[in-house]
Amino acid sequence: MRWGVSANLILAASLMSVPACVAAQNRQLTTAQIAKLAIPATVTILNLDARGDTVSLGSGFLVSEDGTIVTNFHVMTGAASAIVILADGQRYTRVSALDGDKDVDIAIVKIPGAGLPFLKTTTALPAVGSKVVVVGSPLGLEATVTDGVVSGRRVTDGRELLQMSAAISHGSSGGPVINDRGEVVAISTLFLAKGQSLNFAVPVRYAIGLLRQHPVMRSLAEVFGGGAAAEQGQAAARRDSTRAGSAPPEPASAVRDNISGIYWGDVETICESHPEWRYPLDRTLMILGANDVGWVASGRLEDGSLGYPLSITRVSTNANGRVAIGMGSAVVDGYQTDKGVWISWRYTDTDSCKTFRSDITWTLMNYPLSQSSGLYHAAMRTLYYAGSHTNGNWVDWQGDLAAMVVKDSVFVDLFVTNTSGGDVSATFRGRIATDGTFALAMARVDSTAVYLSGSLIAGRMVAKWTDFRKDRSYFTGTLDADRK
Repeated sequence: MRWGVSANLILAASLMSVPACVAAQNRQLTTAQIAKLAIPATVTILNLDARGDTVSLGSGFLVSEDGTIVTNFHVMTGAASAIVILADGQRYTRVSALDGDKDVDIAIVKIPGAGLPFLKTTTALPAVGSKVVVVGSPLGLEATVTDGVVSGRRVTDGRELLQMSAAISHGSSGGPVINDRGEVVAISTLFLAKGQSLNFAVPVRYAIGLLRQHPVMRSLAEVFGGGAAAEQGQAAARRDSTRAGSAPPEPASAVRDNISGIYWGDVETICESHPEWRYPLDRTLMILGANDVGWVASGRLEDGSLGYPLSITRVSTNANGRVAIGMGSAVVDGYQTDKGVWISWRYTDTDSCKTFRSDITWTLMNYPLSQSSGLYHAAMRTLYYAGSHTNGNWVDWQGDLAAMVVKDSVFVDLFVTNTSGGDVSATFRGRIATDGTFALAMARVDSTAVYLSGSLIAGRMVAKWTDFRKDRSYFTGTLDADRK
């Protein structure tokens, strides 16, 4: 097998963008359509000092379903605590800092959310004259929408600013600036009161750069409170998020009988031939079930930016907590941790003859049951046909199914057994329509085939199953699967 550094074994596609709530839009949206998309993901941030007094009020926007928020550094400056208010009135008082850059005026904070609305971002800035829409909370007036055009692109103090005619006011700072495809391109930052329609925004790519460092959570005071403590906190956050060769986690204090579940993983790659080389952390997703069912891929599940998944070919764990996981044609070793699984392996790039080590820290996650990707309990009923004749007896099957939806593709891996001791395993991949329908086929070496067609919507699969045999007999019936 031939490995390259960019492949990282299972990471054929690296992290490409911040999570998005919708697929990329090819058509231009109206201001009303953009507002409908953006308002639920735009938040008001009320910052408090150590005495509980209000120090600032600003805007921000969600970039992930689990509560990551982008805003301005000056909005968060001096905050010891904060209240984040969503468009529907929900309030979050547990607000943590992830990272910030005072010079660029970018701040990233986190609330303990799940299944929240969020916005897609893009690093491409619109051309001068292009339409933009701004959402924010000027003077505390939530969900205020203005529109305008890009007036220019400026470089000030070494950072680029987007100049626009869309109006902003006090309290708008930190709100999203959105292009005509519904993507965030910049963050509202400042306006010139002495001029007319002179409003400026920081490109969101600066925030994407910080997010790709996978910062760790810290207190608001430590990062934004001001003084030496905040400066040290920002430096420590960057050290923690960019370190290479960090110590592996502790083994599990209580060994689990099985390691089935959905995992997020942080991948750290080191060139052992050149220890001074450093590679950014990658993200990976693993869906792991019983009987060697599952998929693993790089990227993010929410917006379908996952790379091409590899099927799970082996899963085993023992009484000592040791773990072996087969991904494609490779098998890697590791052990259970209290939060998930840790694995490490070495491989050689045949082009450079350099040896690399990649470590993955996989953490179990609770993924919303409304989502299609995940682990399923599968139930099948089939009839056996020999030619045009059936024996008339239904056969019931039970087992596991793992599904992963990546943009317009679906990947299905299943293993089912019946009460007579028979079993069937199958792995499918193919297209899935926007309404969740699919028609998949798996060819066998002996020229027989299995067909699966149906729909996969919001954690439920209903499909027709047809399994052709070498002697021209076949099983046909139904498959019904629900997310675990």
